[in-house]
Amino acid sequence: MDAGQLKGTPREVYGGIVNLVEGIFKDDSLILTGSAVGILNGSSNDVNTNRMAYLEGPQGVQNYIRPSSKDINLMIVSHTGLDRRPDYFAEKAIAMEDELNEDQKKLLNISIADPYILAVLGELSTLAEEFEKAHSEGNLRELTEIRNIRSIIINGILNQIGYLYTPLSTQPFVHGPDLPYFHYLHRHTSSLATGRDYAVFGNQDLSDRVIEASKVAYIPEELGELNFSGDAYKKLKESGITTISQEIYEVFNFLARHEGFRRAEIKQSRKVKGLWDPTFGEHNIQEIKDKFQSEYPKLLDMIYD
Repeated sequence: MDAGQLKGTPREVYGGIVNLVEGIFKDDSLILTGSAVGILNGSSNDVNTNRMAYLEGPQGVQNYIRPSSKDINLMIVSHTGLDRRPDYFAEKAIAMEDELNEDQKKLLNISIADPYILAVLGELSTLAEEFEKAHSEGNLRELTEIRNIRSIIINGILNQIGYLYTPLSTQPFVHGPDLPYFHYLHRHTSSLATGRDYAVFGNQDLSDRVIEASKVAYIPEELGELNFSGDAYKKLKESGITTISQEIYEVFNFLARHEGFRRAEIKQSRKVKGLWDPTFGEHNIQEIKDKFQSEYPKLLDMIYD
């Protein structure tokens, strides 16, 4: 979708879409993260980026990198439990269809969370405190156990309370576990934890609670992993590469995430290191790096520059 097809300045176009969505979800929390924040606050007029989309074919899943307009990345937190609102998604789907045209909907990347996300973030915060305590004691067994629990929450439970808006699908709102890879609630909340810009709409009180809970939910290594892998992904999108298989991209992302976590451990002066995946040793990482170096040196340089 080209935002230039919509009439008005970037701020008017993006702001108008957000205002329409806010009207539909006015009782809920709406938190905008990502590059669209700069467009709305007037600090940027650049709506152009490169987007990676996957397509399954005879050669397996291929990712295609193409010029596109920047997404409007919104996290919406329902003000009451979604299990107590059976008509919630049906009502919102009708309203989205009535209020937004196809071009506007294509710019939206909306994740919806149950208010239970506050309890999940609270548990992550408690575990973060226990993680720091275990580090101060050099307790490898406890550190490993906490990392495993955090992985279960971040990669499992956090997905189970989320839905993704899919305007081009026959099912407008898809449950996180039904998607091949649903990471948006983690992306939104960890972005808030890193101190990146955001904007709030809708239910201010609920938004404030989500933001404050997000800020203390993550350990420094996880934020380092997120920032570093995000930078590597940006390099990939700007590299001129137009096609990459899903298998190779997963290895690329795997190595970037590991390197981000490893560098954060060093920056934090941790006495106990190697906790990104305690079951996966550095020799295993080196084997993957060696294979990547021989076959995809350009990709490896984007990570280990």
